[in-house]
Amino acid sequence: MRAIVVAVLLLAHTVAAASAPAQRSSRLFEQWQKADASGDGELSRSEAARIPRLAAHFDAIDRDGNARLSAEEVRAWRKAVAASRRTPAGRRFDRYFSLADLDGDGALSRTEVEAGLSRMAGKFERIDSDRNGRLTREEIENWFALRHSARGR
Repeated sequence: MRAIVVAVLLLAHTVAAASAPAQRSSRLFEQWQKADASGDGELSRSEAARIPRLAAHFDAIDRDGNARLSAEEVRAWRKAVAASRRTPAGRRFDRYFSLADLDGDGALSRTEVEAGLSRMAGKFERIDSDRNGRLTREEIENWFALRHSARGR
């Protein structure tokens, strides 16, 4: 029953979103279904490890601290991330990312980084957390967050 509730929540979120966000939500829903090995509608830390962007933010997403992610927690986290992109710094980041993303696929290849974000090129491997040769917005945002937290900001 819980799996059905999660499926309905994630599907409803997908339908309500615009085209590109809907595609991301749909991918997340598919990944969620595959990762939920126990079929209980929630993801443990080990299950979430199969979805890199959830694994990278597991503790921030797990608002109730029960070491399990619910669909509601993920939805709230995604809403907060979207809100942060509406700040001046978030809009500036989106603008730079979009300009560098020459093929418009939503990720930056090494060539795109070298051409559009040359100061980041030497850090490509450190930023590419899933080692797929492409940088997503989330990977870059995570890298900046880690860098700033390491500096004590």
